[in-house]
Amino acid sequence: MKTKVKFLAYLMMALAITVTSCTKEGEIGPIGQQGEQGEQGIPGEQGIPGEQGQPGQDGADGADGRDGNANVVLYNYDISNNLPASLLELPVEGLDEETNDRTATLVYVGYKFGGRTFYYSAPGIGRFGTHFMRVSTNLADRSNPDISIRFVDRSDAVNTNIPYTVREGLYTKVKVIMIFAPPAPTTTGKSNQDETSSKDILNKLKHKGVDVYDYYAVCNYYGLDH
Repeated sequence: MKTKVKFLAYLMMALAITVTSCTKEGEIGPIGQQGEQGEQGIPGEQGIPGEQGQPGQDGADGADGRDGNANVVLYNYDISNNLPASLLELPVEGLDEETNDRTATLVYVGYKFGGRTFYYSAPGIGRFGTHFMRVSTNLADRSNPDISIRFVDRSDAVNTNIPYTVREGLYTKVKVIMIFAPPAPTTTGKSNQDETSSKDILNKLKHKGVDVYDYYAVCNYYGLDH
């Protein structure tokens, strides 16, 4: 009987040890590799656009700028070796019957004095008042148009067609400023230009206070080199 009791005691001790061994926690193992990223979900619906803001106020108009020189051409002629003469023929480019009607041609005949060049406007009375200067445009030869300056004796009040021979050194330079107006508007549309003829150009210069008889004033207005 005692032997049976001891056997049962040993059996219960063995079971207790087994249970204790099974419930003891082991060491934490290494972290496993990260799994693959899942597929991107379907985008959500676009939200309703917000209300449009009110337009801002228009800014104040800027002041009118000075006319550019895109349609202005300045021709320089050294006539030191062309005198004495009673007629000067100066070649020009880009002038024909069509453009001549809407081109303001300003001619100035100059001489040097005291290190500065002074200019007389032509047509008009020449230096010392001894002669007239007449200007004409020759378009007969379309390939070689020119501007002619004819010097006429002023001493004869009756016959003003007598040629006047200008002596050497009396004049040294001639400047020609040609201001081209854009073509006239067609019947199918309107042009926003206010200059369509030579008369319009001269009237505008007068309105702007530009003295067309003053070579330097015209150059300054159009930003041309003297």
